[in-house]
Amino acid sequence: MASRRRVLDDKSVNIKIDTVQVFVDSAGEHGNTLGILSETSTLSDSECLQIARGTAFSETVFIDDPATGSIRIFTPARQIDFAGHPTVGAAWFLQHSGFSVSELHTPAGIVTASANSDGASVQAPARWSTPWVLLPHPTPADVDAASSEGANRHDYAWAWIDQQAGCVRARAFTSASGTVEDEATGSAAMWLADSLIRPLEIRQGLGSILSVVPQGAGVVELSGQVRLGTSLSIQI
Repeated sequence: MASRRRVLDDKSVNIKIDTVQVFVDSAGEHGNTLGILSETSTLSDSECLQIARGTAFSETVFIDDPATGSIRIFTPARQIDFAGHPTVGAAWFLQHSGFSVSELHTPAGIVTASANSDGASVQAPARWSTPWVLLPHPTPADVDAASSEGANRHDYAWAWIDQQAGCVRARAFTSASGTVEDEATGSAAMWLADSLIRPLEIRQGLGSILSVVPQGAGVVELSGQVRLGTSLSIQI
């Protein structure tokens, strides 16, 4: 890959960021906010990290080439090779912006993707993401009562709402990624589906809904509804 030139200088600049809400419910509520910047191939990794820290979102995706679906993903703490909610959000945003979406190119590899006006789906190996500690609880109430405190956590607390129906209550504690708790976490949902080897509907956070279906050989399909958010400007 060609080296990226430094674009931001020592002066403060305003950066425009689009947002989407990923994994909203049927009413378009809740979901995890994703920051999106397009045409970012000239930004260095250090500049992307600086911008991601300025947003304070759990993840920000940088679409280097909308035509090919080449993206980079950053948390406030670091760059990551793959994650669920940024890829679902990026696939939907590209489709919404008029681009044909069949795959995304991430540092981890090529992600199969599809999108429509309501949401998007991606397929990738669950283990491409940062490892998750899966913490089963006896009841959804126990998940709700779980403490989010603690340093360097990357834990997914979960319990069955209805085991026969494959419905799960979950929360993600993510201090290792620079946030305390994540509203909706696609990669953790993929790890859980891969571990249980069954389709799941996961209700996470305040009301977000994620769907995951194992495809075999460790690959999991992750789907959710997406809603366009507001644009914002940050100064860095």
